[in-house]
Amino acid sequence: MKIDELVKNYENNEYYDFSSHILKNIYIPIEKKQAVCQYIVQNSYYTLKDGERLFQANTTKLYVLTALGLVDLYTDIERDENDVLGDFNKLNEIGFLAFLEDELDDHHNHEYEEFQLVLHAEKEDLLTNDYEPHGFIRHQAERLGNLIGATLYPVIKDLDVDKLGNMIKGFVQKEEA
Repeated sequence: MKIDELVKNYENNEYYDFSSHILKNIYIPIEKKQAVCQYIVQNSYYTLKDGERLFQANTTKLYVLTALGLVDLYTDIERDENDVLGDFNKLNEIGFLAFLEDELDDHHNHEYEEFQLVLHAEKEDLLTNDYEPHGFIRHQAERLGNLIGATLYPVIKDLDVDKLGNMIKGFVQKEEA
């Protein structure tokens, strides 16, 4: 069911049964939860500026994407990927998101806990891999290597290796003499 249909059904009947849209007897494989959680974390902690990926945590975006991730995984509701905030606001306004979270927590506790655990793990992985000292140093070394490569490539691409070898050999022989 599309979100607008759900909203219309709810507006026509304030006692509309949301539970008919929750998938029953569900188990979402861990790798699918991980893929959704990675998407949520990557899109909540990074932004692109001038083609460069920059760390910029956005907890509101994390909240919105997490809620919609639960909708995608655990309901039959079809969302419009081009209107993330509109979908969130429509579902939140009619109380569906709170209902979904309560329903998952009450009746699918293991699933909900595992989703939250995977989401937390993905956030921790991002911080460990990208912002602890070893991650920071690794990223800086990669950036330096890319910069050196981009800077030196035009100079060395036309370099004659044999000629360079002879130059070095001549230099070493002069030093030994």
